[in-house]
Amino acid sequence: MKATINFLNQSRVKFEYLNLFRKVFKYLIEKEKMSGEINLDLMLVTEGKAKKLALEFKKQDYIPDVLSFSSNLLIRESELNLHFLGEIFMTPAKILKQANEYGHSEMREFSYLFVHSIYHLLGFDHQNSYTNKQMHEKVEDILKNLGISR
Repeated sequence: MKATINFLNQSRVKFEYLNLFRKVFKYLIEKEKMSGEINLDLMLVTEGKAKKLALEFKKQDYIPDVLSFSSNLLIRESELNLHFLGEIFMTPAKILKQANEYGHSEMREFSYLFVHSIYHLLGFDHQNSYTNKQMHEKVEDILKNLGISR
């Protein structure tokens, strides 16, 4: 099993959690018993770019903390066993504000949103109360097991 995060920082914020995210991602896919080469794209964007993405793809005029777009084209070649999960766009400026508002550490806020977004890429959503509850429990369990506290 190999976990790869393709990372691009287009924000103006220095990002200190990429190595942590790699550890979290590897742990999550092991916990979910996924095999093969698992990839996702992670982009950090400005509030302006995030707002444009929300307007274009969600048809909503707001600045999101994170947007995730699941890949409809999972590459499952039997010999290569590749899985591209999708793209996650994080807005560091917004996330830093939220961490302060919620009384969470910055590391906790970034990590929570990252793990939560991966579960969206895996098909979990907020439409069904059961899957919403299940997703929340999975996220909290991973953060707890990795020692990422509020």
